[in-house]
Amino acid sequence: VVVGNPKHLSGSLSQKSASALNFANFIKSFYDRPIYLVDERLSTANSNSKLRDVGISQRDGKTIIDQIAAIAILENALANEKSGRPIGDLI
Repeated sequence: VVVGNPKHLSGSLSQKSASALNFANFIKSFYDRPIYLVDERLSTANSNSKLRDVGISQRDGKTIIDQIAAIAILENALANEKSGRPIGDLI
């Protein structure tokens, strides 16, 4: 299971990082599976860029941007796993 960790651009933990950790621990209490906190810095900005590339404005893509960012976070985690790099921080 992958949970996005909204760090600051500097890499330091944000206020929302604590909420992400709490959510990850909540999931862990129900499932006996590895839970990873994955850095989600720039995922929304990159997703906005992808939307622009296909001709969708930021305003028009507002309703789906979080979904696209979530896909990007998961794709990054899967690419890391495939290449042998750490998926994220194991909870």
